[in-house]
Amino acid sequence: MKLKKSILIKKGVDNIYMKKIYLIVALVFFTTGCFSPKLFNKNVVMNYLKTNYPGEKFTIISSNKIKLEAASGGCDDGGMGNSYKIKSLTSNIEFTLQDDYHFNSFICEYIIEDDYLIKAREKYFANNHDSRIKSYFPFYDYMGIRLQEKDFKTKEELTTFIKKIKTELDSKYPYKNKTMRKKIYIEVEKNNKDYKYYSLKELDNNNNLHDLVYN
Repeated sequence: MKLKKSILIKKGVDNIYMKKIYLIVALVFFTTGCFSPKLFNKNVVMNYLKTNYPGEKFTIISSNKIKLEAASGGCDDGGMGNSYKIKSLTSNIEFTLQDDYHFNSFICEYIIEDDYLIKAREKYFANNHDSRIKSYFPFYDYMGIRLQEKDFKTKEELTTFIKKIKTELDSKYPYKNKTMRKKIYIEVEKNNKDYKYYSLKELDNNNNLHDLVYN
């Protein structure tokens, strides 16, 4: 009987403990805005831009209300959100910042959809006139620069060319921004058809640059 009673007590303690965890998680979701659109005014938009793209100046061209469609995973409609047309006065690129609503593992949550890198990617490849530079998209909101070893006479020439690309990107907004440097990749297709790639941030380490070319 004592054993059974101790088991019941333990279960009761466990239930109380789990309820506390659920309560804490719920509070985090509510306080971080998971259950409401995030871009509720222009101050929030400008703070987002300042946090994610420091060093640049932006202006809001226009804004409008958008309907947030039901997300996958059995979510209800997300109601109404906001969409902002933004222009970087630094890079002269226009892009969209807007509320989005989707199912993320366990819950339906509101997120911010930001296509600045996509527009920056389009500008980079539109202005590129070197046939050795090819585009690829590892993910929707990433930027990939593909080089083929066969287009270079030596590995030293390939290394120099990669350094040139990296130096150019690291000197211009928005590519030099820390938020984007993690999402811009340089990939090398080897003569044996293997691939290797690193982000701009990872290529700050010369060992990774050597690995990209020689291994």
